[in-house]
Amino acid sequence: MIETVKIDIDSVEYPARLREIHNPPAQLYCAGNTELLNERSVGVVGARKNTVYGKNVALMIGRRLAESGMVVTSGLALGIDGYSHEGALEADGKVIGVLGSGIDHMTPQRNRSLMMRGLDNGGLVVSEYPPETEGFKSSFPARNRIISGLSEALVVVEAGLDSGSLITAKYATEQGRTV
Repeated sequence: MIETVKIDIDSVEYPARLREIHNPPAQLYCAGNTELLNERSVGVVGARKNTVYGKNVALMIGRRLAESGMVVTSGLALGIDGYSHEGALEADGKVIGVLGSGIDHMTPQRNRSLMMRGLDNGGLVVSEYPPETEGFKSSFPARNRIISGLSEALVVVEAGLDSGSLITAKYATEQGRTV
C-alpha cells in the first residue's frame, strides 16, 4: 500500500490552476511530492499504439521539458504518456502521473514500475479516487480534465480521432491552456 495524502478543494494545498477549471475534483489523493501541484507543468499525452517516431518524439519532449525545469504530467498510460515520463526521468526531471483509478489500483499495471520510479525521483501521483478504487470506463476520460487542469500547456503526440488524447486537448482548450 502506497502512503497517500487527501487534499480537499477548500484546502490551501489544493492547486489553484485546478480549482479554476469546470468541474474540479472535490478532493485529490496524492502520493509523493505534493509541492509539484503548484510547479510549472506541461501535459504530454498521446496514442497507446504509437509509432517508433512517436516514441522518440515523446522521449525527447519529456527530456527537454525536464531539462528546462518543467514538470511533465501525463496519465501514465501505455505508449506516449509513459515515454514522456521515461524521457523526463532520464533527464532527472519531475513527473506527475494522474490516474483514473485509486493509487493502489494503478492501471495499467505494466506501468507500475514507471510510477514507482517517478515517485522515487521526487515525483507525484494524483487521483480523484480513494486509493482502493479500481478504474472504470468513465474514470479515464474524466481524469483527462485533471491532466490539462494541472498543466500550463498540453502536447499531443499521435492521437486517434476518437482518442482520450483528443478529449484531453478539448479540456485543455476549454481551460484556456495552450495546445
